[in-house]
Amino acid sequence: YSLQVFFKEDDRTGLIESIAERRFARGVILSAVPVDDSDIRVLQAHEFPFSVIGRPAQSDSIFWVDNDNYNASYTIVTDLLNRGKKNIAFVTKGLDRHYARDRYDGYRQAYAIRGITAPENLIIDGDLGDQTDRLVGELKAGNIDVIIADDDETALTIANLVPSQGKRVRVIGFNYMPVPHIENVDLWLVDIKPEELGYWAAKMLIQSMTEHAAPVNRLIPLELADSLSAETAAAGT
Repeated sequence: YSLQVFFKEDDRTGLIESIAERRFARGVILSAVPVDDSDIRVLQAHEFPFSVIGRPAQSDSIFWVDNDNYNASYTIVTDLLNRGKKNIAFVTKGLDRHYARDRYDGYRQAYAIRGITAPENLIIDGDLGDQTDRLVGELKAGNIDVIIADDDETALTIANLVPSQGKRVRVIGFNYMPVPHIENVDLWLVDIKPEELGYWAAKMLIQSMTEHAAPVNRLIPLELADSLSAETAAAGT
């Protein structure tokens, strides 16, 4: 099998439709699909083989692999709450993707199962640039013990804001990447195991093309690259 990789977010639907109509590829792997993804509908309409990295809305009828985002978030927040860290902020670029929604739901459930309401003032949903002042204000007021960001880019942006506020704050992000040391910041990243995601997505795609098997799915457990403790190294509850 040959492989072509396309990095194109703005007009991906047009590209996918062209591939499906002209059949110049035998299959497609989609990644980071939004909750309502038109590319999936296009591929299904053309009966074109594909698999998805990320849990799609129609999960029962599609080959897909994803991280166990809910359990990872739930376990991390549970561990923090058990350690007395009650003021946990959650920062997301948006809940229009399942991985963000699952991490958010795990965060809220860790509070709910203890009969505690998640701190709504510490939940930031949307463009961080538009809400930086709000986050800085909560930091200055001493209202935040830990910040959880739903990706590494956001986590690194936040980590660079923290030192100027004069308080040591733990920042946890998803999507492991090498980062520099930042004074007064405990920056920990959750390894999403991209190699494993890619392996299973490719295997499922080939299986769908060669065996005509019924759609299957797989959840990959997550772990912290630098763990909070031995207990939180595993993502499951």
